[in-house]
Amino acid sequence: MPGYRALHSPMIWEINQFETDPALAREFEGAFAEARPLLLDVPGCCEARLLRSVERPGVYLVQVGWTKLADHTEGYPANPLSAQVRALIGPYVRRIEPGHFTEA
Repeated sequence: MPGYRALHSPMIWEINQFETDPALAREFEGAFAEARPLLLDVPGCCEARLLRSVERPGVYLVQVGWTKLADHTEGYPANPLSAQVRALIGPYVRRIEPGHFTEA
């Protein structure tokens, strides 16, 4: 019987490093908690999580799993939910370093 990899395409991970004002870190975390269900409602979005840096206050990794790259690069921007997500977390973001990854 073929394994999981033979039956499924690897997930595309959108991994963004976000920097926010450390004084507003808890508010950013709350905004992400509100935005997460919206992200998960976008077709092709399989996972969304927020990781806080233990060494650098106000620095986070946002990891969003997509079924395929086009779900993020084409489907997400065209979906009205994307504007709601940006409205929730955008005010807290100083800088973003974006990237897309897949399992090696």
